[in-house]
Amino acid sequence: WDMAQLLPLLTLDEAERSELQQLFTDYLSDESRIVQTFSLQALAYLAKGDEDMKEEVLEVIGEKMKSGPPSVKLRRAQKVGEGAQTLNEKREIEEARRKEEQEEQARKEKEAVTFSEIFTDSYFPLAKTKTKWTWAREESLFRLWIQPVIGNKPLKEIAPFDLERIKKNMAEAGKAPRSIHYALAVIRQVFNFSRNHSIYTGENPVSKVKKPTNDNRSLRFLSHEEANLLLQALAARSTKAYEMALLSLQCGLRVSEIFHLTWGDIDLNRNTLTLRDPKGKVTGFSIMTKDIRTLFQSKIKGSWEELVFPGQSGVVI
Repeated sequence: WDMAQLLPLLTLDEAERSELQQLFTDYLSDESRIVQTFSLQALAYLAKGDEDMKEEVLEVIGEKMKSGPPSVKLRRAQKVGEGAQTLNEKREIEEARRKEEQEEQARKEKEAVTFSEIFTDSYFPLAKTKTKWTWAREESLFRLWIQPVIGNKPLKEIAPFDLERIKKNMAEAGKAPRSIHYALAVIRQVFNFSRNHSIYTGENPVSKVKKPTNDNRSLRFLSHEEANLLLQALAARSTKAYEMALLSLQCGLRVSEIFHLTWGDIDLNRNTLTLRDPKGKVTGFSIMTKDIRTLFQSKIKGSWEELVFPGQSGVVI
């Protein structure tokens, strides 16, 4: 609002006055009532001696008077000579102006609250109602990873880029995707807490950050001893199960490939197996080991399209 008070006092040409008129008109949409009030005052000052501009400004002021605060009404009355200007009214409007300034100051102070202040003073005391493991975990993530990056930033200045930095720092330190996901969850909860308590009104930046994927699968291979024990146990129970397990272990076939294997897929001359995708998309090949070649040579060969390991009634298992 300082600019609204200073700029109209300068010596201006017609183009500059027109540009300032547009600027101060745009300022009327600002959420600050003080900015609105001084912008109207600046427009009234600019319109002095310019009948065309005065007509436009009076129209703008008239529209603003319908919803504007008392301080706006006073400045309009003072500048254009319309409306009541008694001492009581001036006192009332002055009180309203002070209230506006107090509200503006309170708004600025609220917007200046940092993430650390919200977490430490408001969010975390309530988080301690959770299980000890949960709140201790949240405090650790905040202290080690969140606070160093966004702790001293006001909530409104925290952007998705800042959260990507936290992800990057944790990933480079070897932290699991699950831990990174948990850190983002803490940040999201703090922003939601702030919105629910009217401390923050913007978007939650966590919603714009891609969450790391969790892969909890474990990869393990059987040792030779374990594989032999498995084959011995299967051989004692089911010849078919033993043969399919041997084929899987030595040639790397998947269950679906074994179930769909036909005698036409077995080439004993080249020692190869043709692996047909059940959906007909990709055809692959596998090399037979000596044991697998001996296995197929010992079996009674069926027709070209007959399954090697058929289920009941000769259909795919």
